[in-house]
Amino acid sequence: MQKLQQFPGHLAKGEKPVDKVAVVERLRKRYPYESLTERLSYETSARRTVPKRSESAAKWLAAKDKQFSAATAKGMHYRAMRAESLGMLHEEELKTFVGKPGAGLARMPVPGPSYLPQSESRNLPLADADMLQPDFDVAVTLPAKQTEAANQRIYLPSIESMQHYHFNSENTFASAPSLGYIKSRNQVAGFQPHGRSFIQRLSTLKRRPCYTRAKELWAVHRMELVSLLKHETPGVYVSRNVPRMEELRDAKFRPLNDFETPSLKKLIDGEDVVVSASLNRIQMLGSLRATKECQQCHSVERGALLGAFSYELLRDPQIDPSEVPELAEAN
Repeated sequence: MQKLQQFPGHLAKGEKPVDKVAVVERLRKRYPYESLTERLSYETSARRTVPKRSESAAKWLAAKDKQFSAATAKGMHYRAMRAESLGMLHEEELKTFVGKPGAGLARMPVPGPSYLPQSESRNLPLADADMLQPDFDVAVTLPAKQTEAANQRIYLPSIESMQHYHFNSENTFASAPSLGYIKSRNQVAGFQPHGRSFIQRLSTLKRRPCYTRAKELWAVHRMELVSLLKHETPGVYVSRNVPRMEELRDAKFRPLNDFETPSLKKLIDGEDVVVSASLNRIQMLGSLRATKECQQCHSVERGALLGAFSYELLRDPQIDPSEVPELAEAN
């Protein structure tokens, strides 16, 4: 991405002075106010329901709202700097300040133009389905807590760790800096459509079973966005690269599968995530609920189910169930 012009506090020998006012005007044109009303027009009142929330979902929403309040405090976090910087572009005092003789944004600690650029979306190829060997697909029960998982001879991630994995994915999908400066639903500057910039694998515990490899991981084979509001019936956008939202307009749209259909009912009833696991494969459906941060643009109640992520993770490398005596005996 092209680096934005900075505002030096002093000039090197032979260097021409920067027209700071002109730079601000260029940035204003690059990051104009836009309205999100049309983009979110599918949020009709007829489809609104009082959201149900489990105890864990309520705690997560409270934590997200607390994080949002802290992040939007002026000068406190990087995640707030981009919004503040975009806001400054549309305030007259910035133009007045940079127009003063000898003044420059270099004298201001934060925010500034260096916070405005955002990384472009990247293709994020997922793990190949050939990793999964059908004969190795033996049903297992994930431990509830990570402390329980650490005491098992067969390494399996806990429900707790899967929840954290989903919540981290959610934060990356709709990161605070990407939202830009939101003055109102109809005045948003620098908004970037929700999307992923990276996909993390699920790592093994430091304390691992003696028969597993040191670099055993859970690779993401499938991570797809479940749409609940834009279509007559819920469905899933099919994508092998987890693109940004605007790239899903032309993506294939499939119905929910046998795992997602009953799992979605559990999310509607207030659950955070629903998990189904075998020795070498994990399926998960994770909720995307509206927080105070989301309500800046979305016309929905706090805690409303906006969508979900459907995951499929594969153990890497795969384990032959016959090598695990307790599984062989159980089957």
